[in-house]
Amino acid sequence: MPIEKFVAEKGQRYGTTIGWFTAQPLLEFIYAWSGFRVMSKKNELISSWLSIIDKGEDLLQENPHKEYGTDDISLLNLLKGLCLKHLGKYSKAEYYFNRVIQKEKLLKYDHYLVPYTYYELGILHYLKGDYARATKNLDNVRNYKDYSMEARLHFRTHIALEQIAKEKMT
Repeated sequence: MPIEKFVAEKGQRYGTTIGWFTAQPLLEFIYAWSGFRVMSKKNELISSWLSIIDKGEDLLQENPHKEYGTDDISLLNLLKGLCLKHLGKYSKAEYYFNRVIQKEKLLKYDHYLVPYTYYELGILHYLKGDYARATKNLDNVRNYKDYSMEARLHFRTHIALEQIAKEKMT
């Protein structure tokens, strides 16, 4: 089961790592279980998560972890972009999504971050009504293989592309 494998790998990582941002595993698991989508209707909740992410980003910048540093910051950038997207701050969200993509070659462990970021960026452009850029970003997801929760993301991407195709026809 992909999600159980993901949780087991993350549990092992966080269980053996010292000096990490303690809310990070919770935020990552909420994202993995589509919790941000569920919470997106409550702006005050998204704003409070954004505040927690900001604090975590400060903490990780003050005490960078040599092995996981880029992965940790990239995760927080993805989550920050996600929160900003749900708050309707699309330009800021796009900035943070692009930061994840720019760090792709520096990621050591969390290779799922880039394709998931392309997905979120595609959805952001869909929300803005830019179907061409949405499709381009969603198509980028197909360029990645062998990462955590791959099948789940391909399913979501397929549904999003179908929705865009329907929108274009109307």
